[in-house]
Amino acid sequence: MSRLQPTGAAGSTIALPTPAGRRPQTCPSWMTKEEFEVSRSDPYRAFDAAQQKIRELQQRVTVSKNINKTLLADPKYQFGQAVQNFEKLKSEHIQLNDVYNDLEAVHETLQEVCEVLRGDKHQLLVELNAVKREITIQKIENEQIDLKQRQLRAYNESLDLKLRSQEQQLASLDDDEKDAGKQHVALRNEVAALEATCQNLSLQSSSLSDLRQHLDTTRVSQDRAIQSLEREVQSKAQEMIQHDTQLWEFKRDLSARILALQKKAQEAQDELLRLHRLSEHEINTLASQNRALNDELKNTADALFATRREKTDFSTAAKREVHQRREEIQQCLSVLDLVERQNQGLESSILRMMEQNRLSEKQIVEKDNLNNKNLIEQANFISMVHMELQTTREDLYILKARLCHSCRGTILADELEEERIAIASQPQQPAQQRNAITYANPNASSPSRLHDNAVKPMEFDHNGLPIVPHNDAEKGRVDEELRRTREALEALNRQLLQERAQREKERRDEEELRRQEEEDRQARLVEEEAKRRRAKDDERKLAAGEEAYTYTVRFVDGTRKKVDAFPSDLVRDVISRVCAKAGIRFHDVFYLAHSVNENSVLGAVDRFLDKNKTLEQESITPKSNLVFKYKHFKRHRRWGDVVAQEWFFRQIHQSVISEYYPASEKLAVELASFEVQAVFGDFSGRKRHAYLLRVGLDSYLPVSVSAHEYEYWQERLFQLHKNRKGLSPIESRNLYIDAFATQSPYWGMTFFDVRDRENRPFIAGIAEDGLYILSASKREVLSILRFHDLLGWERSHNGIFVKKKGSAKMTLYGSSKLQSKEMVDLLNEYYMMLPQDVRDQLGIVVDNAEELRARLPPWEAFDNPITNRKRPVEFYSRLEHMKSAYMAHCLDPDEQGKKREPIGKFTTMIDRALDSNKKLDDFDLSDADPPIDDWQWTAIVEVLQYTMEQYTPTDTDQWTENIDLRKLSLASSMQQLTQHSVPNVCTFIRKFRHLTHVNLSGIPLDSGRDITAALVTLADLDTLILKNCKIHPRSFQSIMMVFGIQPSRLRVLDVEHNTLNHAALTPLCDVMKGDNCVLTELNVGHNKVEITGLEQLMETMRYKRNLRVLDFSGNPGGLGQANKFGDLIASRSNLTDLTLTSSNLKGVQAVRLSQELKGNGEIRRLNLSNNPIGDGLTRQRQSGSGEITRDYPAEFFSFLDVSSHSNVEVLILEKCSLQEDAGQALASVLHNNTKLTELVVRGNELAKANYFLPPAWNDMLAVNHYITKLDLSANFIGYQGTMKVFASLLRNRSIVELTLDGNALTQYPPHTDHVELVSFLENNTTIKMLSMCSMLLRDDLLVRLGEGLRRNRSLTKFLANNNEFTVRGVGEFARCLPDNTTLVHLDLSCKSVQISDELYLQAYKTLIESSNLETVLL
Repeated sequence: MSRLQPTGAAGSTIALPTPAGRRPQTCPSWMTKEEFEVSRSDPYRAFDAAQQKIRELQQRVTVSKNINKTLLADPKYQFGQAVQNFEKLKSEHIQLNDVYNDLEAVHETLQEVCEVLRGDKHQLLVELNAVKREITIQKIENEQIDLKQRQLRAYNESLDLKLRSQEQQLASLDDDEKDAGKQHVALRNEVAALEATCQNLSLQSSSLSDLRQHLDTTRVSQDRAIQSLEREVQSKAQEMIQHDTQLWEFKRDLSARILALQKKAQEAQDELLRLHRLSEHEINTLASQNRALNDELKNTADALFATRREKTDFSTAAKREVHQRREEIQQCLSVLDLVERQNQGLESSILRMMEQNRLSEKQIVEKDNLNNKNLIEQANFISMVHMELQTTREDLYILKARLCHSCRGTILADELEEERIAIASQPQQPAQQRNAITYANPNASSPSRLHDNAVKPMEFDHNGLPIVPHNDAEKGRVDEELRRTREALEALNRQLLQERAQREKERRDEEELRRQEEEDRQARLVEEEAKRRRAKDDERKLAAGEEAYTYTVRFVDGTRKKVDAFPSDLVRDVISRVCAKAGIRFHDVFYLAHSVNENSVLGAVDRFLDKNKTLEQESITPKSNLVFKYKHFKRHRRWGDVVAQEWFFRQIHQSVISEYYPASEKLAVELASFEVQAVFGDFSGRKRHAYLLRVGLDSYLPVSVSAHEYEYWQERLFQLHKNRKGLSPIESRNLYIDAFATQSPYWGMTFFDVRDRENRPFIAGIAEDGLYILSASKREVLSILRFHDLLGWERSHNGIFVKKKGSAKMTLYGSSKLQSKEMVDLLNEYYMMLPQDVRDQLGIVVDNAEELRARLPPWEAFDNPITNRKRPVEFYSRLEHMKSAYMAHCLDPDEQGKKREPIGKFTTMIDRALDSNKKLDDFDLSDADPPIDDWQWTAIVEVLQYTMEQYTPTDTDQWTENIDLRKLSLASSMQQLTQHSVPNVCTFIRKFRHLTHVNLSGIPLDSGRDITAALVTLADLDTLILKNCKIHPRSFQSIMMVFGIQPSRLRVLDVEHNTLNHAALTPLCDVMKGDNCVLTELNVGHNKVEITGLEQLMETMRYKRNLRVLDFSGNPGGLGQANKFGDLIASRSNLTDLTLTSSNLKGVQAVRLSQELKGNGEIRRLNLSNNPIGDGLTRQRQSGSGEITRDYPAEFFSFLDVSSHSNVEVLILEKCSLQEDAGQALASVLHNNTKLTELVVRGNELAKANYFLPPAWNDMLAVNHYITKLDLSANFIGYQGTMKVFASLLRNRSIVELTLDGNALTQYPPHTDHVELVSFLENNTTIKMLSMCSMLLRDDLLVRLGEGLRRNRSLTKFLANNNEFTVRGVGEFARCLPDNTTLVHLDLSCKSVQISDELYLQAYKTLIESSNLETVLL
């Protein structure tokens, strides 16, 4: 009973009034039943009664305090206190015989101190290695600082994170130092215990002298270790002086902390010596005090015997009081019995409700069975109908085969006549009504199509045989109808099966939930029973005088828990206590291990404790290093305890990241992606930036793998995280375990240090399937001894004997006694956990098999052991070797001692193929940042050659050939490859002869012979792009040899921006006329081809109509070029894509093209950019009256009118000098156009007159629902004009991409609400990309943009760089983004944010922490 609980007259607890509605009220023991009945309806009366009772109790307490004071002043009470002190001193006098044991405990404590110091030294070495690695990475980044300013800012942020991580590690060192101080305090307590020694002083003095000598020896060794550590730190400091000046401050801080730690250690040693000297002095003083105390005790002994009679009387009175208290306790127990009976009544009610629930569930199951039966019958009926339809179709085909050709013709003529009559009889609908029907149901067919799709009734001849028309149209209609019917039936069947599967899944989930709830209930009952049993045992042991101790148990993740237990407790009971603290319900699979340091290769060895023995039998003390962990690694068929499953995963995960289980980079990254999914859930932009903020990279990946920058791993983990969408934490960690079990050679192994007869060190790994002997580095398997290869094993005094099948000899593997015992026990346990039929087949004899089987979990709870365990090799695929060789090549210093930075795009390309388990088929280094140069390209080719030709895999069975290149692209706008790289390019092409796509743009190919000799080896070449390669007519003639491949598959040829002339096109046209040429796309733009070359191409296209895409931009052409372009369009040459940019086409000349386009229905894409079309494209008016005589703008855009046969879908008119008249004409024809989907009018003058688009644009944007991409950049549109555009787009339901770059939005009144912009963003549901770059936007507009994006659910990409935003505006904008779930890409780059690193980081952090953005550019 608590001291703060008031007690009643009978000693029972006061039950305060319970609030109504929670549980039934019962009469408290301190109130009569009549008073309770009166006050239960009046809470104030009950409160007054309780207050009165409390006052009475307070008075009683005051009286009791007075009585206690009187007793304290009574000599008899003082005499009793003296007696108790005497008994206490007597017990202390008896305990002096155990001092020797305490001295041994002191010795063990000192050994632990040494281990802590050794661990501190190891930690310092690890930190120094980490510093060296950070210095190396920093040096590489400093060499490229001029080309990577923006990346440097992000790296500085990651460096700050690393510094904070180092500070946390140093803080952990401080914590270790505090732990050492605590150990010193413990040592001081032990010395204080020695103060009670008053006998055997000479023996103690000798023991203390021995102890002093041991401590001096220990101090000398520690001084030497500290001195060696200081020398090592000084040598490391000399090495770090050579690195960049940016790390000086960090290094100085680290050195100061290390020196401070050494100083603290020295101070701790001095304090220890001072304590020893003080203890000697205090022992001498205590001895004299003890002698005086003995004399005083002798004097008081007579008085003690004289007062024994009074003590007896006092004890009698105390017994009487205890009897009264027992009666009061009995009354409380009766109340408890009453409550228990009430609980039993409630439990019976719960059981009745459960029985009713079971009956309801039974009825539901019966209904489900009935529904499933009905579904099965429906599915069978549908299958039967499907079969009958198939039979009918076959019969129709048979009947069709019997009809002659004349019958088929007659039937076809009849059908055509019937169709004509049906169309004529169909009532005409108004155009508006037809449009409304079409808009409401765009998939609805016309009457003729409906008639075509209808199935005519079957007719029969005079013999009763069906008459089936044999014409192709009727056959097509019947086949189409049968196909639709079959698809509908199959869709219905799939839907029924899906519904059935869904119901079955829901039923299984409900059963699983019920089973889980039942197991939880049973587990709670068992746990409560165990708690009661442990409580009774604890009370019994305390009553017997046994003392409980506090034991510290360490978990696999480094956390610790303290557990109180008795030395006589079984290990099984201690495990249950630990599980109760950790929330684990099923503790049969957990073990306690005593970590013993044997100074072996593997470090500490875990000695697993026998669950059926006590802690005392296992020699476990409170200072023992206990570890709580799994002993057996087997995949569970079903987890009944989520917490136990979590700890199983943590142990495996910790073993992977600590490199107890070595893992390749590919496997480690895959496992890390599952862990990220389990921790963060489904991916989002906000989570992308949080992977490494809360914890370091070492929490996901082993140290040997995580050698790249944080940005690299953050991006790679994010890309893999996307593939894990939809997985719950439990599913993610199950897949983690499955992936590790199937892909790692070390799954479930427990390693031991063994040696052969020649004392050579090896590693023995014991797993669920047998024994493995590995090299000391664990990288090579020397011997595989699975259970079916063994006859038995036994333990020897210096190791373990293993006998193999087919051999009369026994192999001895030497080891320590502890490790040999653990090895034999683990082999026995894994063998007994095999299925019974497997053990019967193997027939291996194990001692005490039945007893061992009873102690282990049932084998039915686990999956069968893996049968195809991988063998550890250095590389499992060609790509893994290539990346490793390339990284080693980059880290190897050159002649100047510098290291080259790896090409990020190259490594990312390899990683993408490895992570997706696909072959590398696209070798794309185009526009790499930084661009590749000759040296880097040479290194890549050399590494590739070595990987493909010289490296031989060590294990061909596990080897994967995952390099099968089909595309090569080395194009770059900042090309740094020179003619010296051409031989390596040719070598690369010859090596991969299955290339279909080659892009060498920007590489000088003056000769052409070498590259041609390589290209002709590509029999499957489909695309050849040679832009800006300095190709002249003679070298082009050499390149033409690629068309000599039989058969030629080259379909795309791009030789833009070279120096070809019309003479160079002559052989090309001759080749195109041949049967071997299948060229469909040709780009000869920006060369020196004159009009003669264009005539040759037109002649070729008339002769052979294969060409679909032609780019003739930027060629001189000469006089008559515009007419030739018109002839080209009029020739109907099957062109679908025509590009004529920079061809000096003017307004009147362009009208001819428009006239020809009106009759051309083949061209789908037309690009006329960079032509002065707007010059002269104006309305001609009659002088005087002003009447329009000729409207050139309307004539030019007439090919877009609904009456035109043109089918242009993409129209690009960038920088064509189009003015207001042209803009008005363009918008007018687009009002009813239903074919154009993409329009680009960037860089014109549509709104230059008044900063408004022509009036027709506002109506067109509101009613045109076909244009999906619109570019209005740089058209002098002002603020009001832009707002009108947004207002018009409120009714638009087709625009997906809108670009408004370069239109200044500055002229508007202060405090403007920008309502049109906000309404557009809030209400539009189709916009995906919005670009507002270089528009002089300020913070107020940015904030309103954010408010509009708050409710937007369609925009995914927003570009607004090169504006006038500030950090404050970006912060207010970011506060609107948490509600947006669709925006993934944001670009707000502007100089005002980039003026300082502090402001940049502040804005960047604000955006990533308050949004779901995947990509943020500032």
